[in-house]
Formats: sequence, C-alpha cells, structure tokens
Amino acid sequence: MLKLFANVPVIDRPGFISAWDDPAFVAAIEKTGRKNLIMAGVTIDVCLAFAATQAIDAGYNMYGVVDASGPLEVTIRENAVARMKDHGIMPINWTTVAAELQRNWTLPTGQDLGRVFHDHYQSFGLLMDSFESTAANARKKPSQGVARDATQEIGRSWGLYFVAGAKALAACSMKSAVAGGCET
Repeated sequence: MLKLFANVPVIDRPGFISAWDDPAFVAAIEKTGRKNLIMAGVTIDVCLAFAATQAIDAGYNMYGVVDASGPLEVTIRENAVARMKDHGIMPINWTTVAAELQRNWTLPTGQDLGRVFHDHYQSFGLLMDSFESTAANARKKPSQGVARDATQEIGRSWGLYFVAGAKALAACSMKSAVAGGCET
C-alpha cells in the first residue's frame, strides 16, 4: 500500500478504537477542507460505524462503503447498516464510489476501471463479455454492411461501450421493476 500511495501520509492511531477519537485523524480530514467523506473500515460495525457516526455529528456528509468493510456475519452487517442509515450515513458500494469518481468512461482511467469492473462486478463482466462476443461476431459477417461498421465503432470506444452496457442494464432494471423480470 505504501508503494501505491507514496505521497499519502500514514496516520498512526495507537489505541484508538474509533479513528475519529484520534486528533491527528480529524486534523488530517479537516486539512482537506472537504465536507463529503467516503469511508470504509476493517469492520463495518465498529471501524466504519463509530468514525462515520462521529463525522456526521461533526457536520460532515458521510458515505460508508459497506462492501469494503468487513462484517463477521450477516446480522452484524444488517444492524450496522441500519444504525448508520438512522444516523444519516449513506451506505454505498465500491462500484458506486468507483463510477462516481470516474464519471466518464472516456477519461484516461476508463479502460483500467472497466477491466476492474469486468473482473470484480459479475453482472457488468457478463454484460461486457456478451457485448464483446456480439461485436466480434458482427465483424465476422461482412454482409451486414453498415451495422458491421457501427459495431466496430462501438467496439473501438470504451466510452460508447460502457454507455451501451449501462443502457442495457438500466433497461433490464426497469423491466424487472415493472414486469418482474428481464427478457433476453
């Protein structure tokens, strides 16, 4: 981790259960000048919940990354999420954080994040594989003319690739909500 984030200071917290009880931790957050915080913890019910609750009390907007924080069992996770929600903490997942920070698949980090999503976000990975297969098959059929060219253009641009995937997921989600399932 230190090699990946060489310019980020390490804050030693000897003995503090809640990071927010450590003045050095709070000072580091205050130094950023930001009011929206994204936080995860080794444990969801203690490391995340304690510090996030205290941050809310201090006037910050808190986003707790639930799936990046370890629960010992399902009941602990459910209770921790309910407690945090009651205190105004917005529970989110790592994919939400990544997508909100990315904002646009055509940015220089888009392809790398797309690969991470493919490898670690099953439904998105399946969607990407399906699209790649369809695009590859379309390129093999020269009789498709204009459609073949359009498929190649979509395949060249990860930005369009992910937009197409997001639209398909959204359409499926809408069908699920309205009709109780997706048609393939």
